[in-house]
Amino acid sequence: MISLEDDDEKELRKYAQQISGGKKGSLSEFVWQAIAHYISETKKEQERNAAFERILERAKHAKKLGILNKEGKVYSSREEIYAERMEKIRRH
Repeated sequence: MISLEDDDEKELRKYAQQISGGKKGSLSEFVWQAIAHYISETKKEQERNAAFERILERAKHAKKLGILNKEGKVYSSREEIYAERMEKIRRH
């Protein structure tokens, strides 16, 4: 059960009936769909946040291992890392 101001409830009922074609039970259906949508979007957001955190942790780990440089470049092999390091040494 939820509590709404009378004016808000009237507006919500009116809107629910408009989008459902005036069918009986339109408010219940509208509220159910709104809740389901909210739950779905919340889950998606949580999944995106978890994926971002995993990527961030992998990047931190890669940086510690030296396979991700300060500019964010990811190396595909140790040879590539060594070649870049040797190039930096030659330039100095």
